[in-house]
Amino acid sequence: MCVTGEKMNFLVSSLGDGSFFVMGLDERSQCHIYPEAHDEKIVQIVSLGIRPKLQNKYFVTRCIDGDVNVWSANSHPDRVFFLPNVDQEEQSMVQETHREKDSELDK
Repeated sequence: MCVTGEKMNFLVSSLGDGSFFVMGLDERSQCHIYPEAHDEKIVQIVSLGIRPKLQNKYFVTRCIDGDVNVWSANSHPDRVFFLPNVDQEEQSMVQETHREKDSELDK
């Protein structure tokens, strides 16, 4: 669970199955559910507000697989971008890149 937004007026919480919801703290009737935002269970929700320019304008969700989505912090968040498997070891990432290049050369 995380409180975010420029005025710290949105509550974001995981629903346990890869889905999450956003609820406005100013108006309780303001709620939006995002089904299947991730393929796996969401384990972490973090507001990006350390830098002055960000000022809680974005939040991040992370699932068990290590996939990360960055969302805009408003009543109906939009996915800004996706980072696949940030927990992956650097060496295995390099090996996958070499395999992809080799398969392209074989064509």
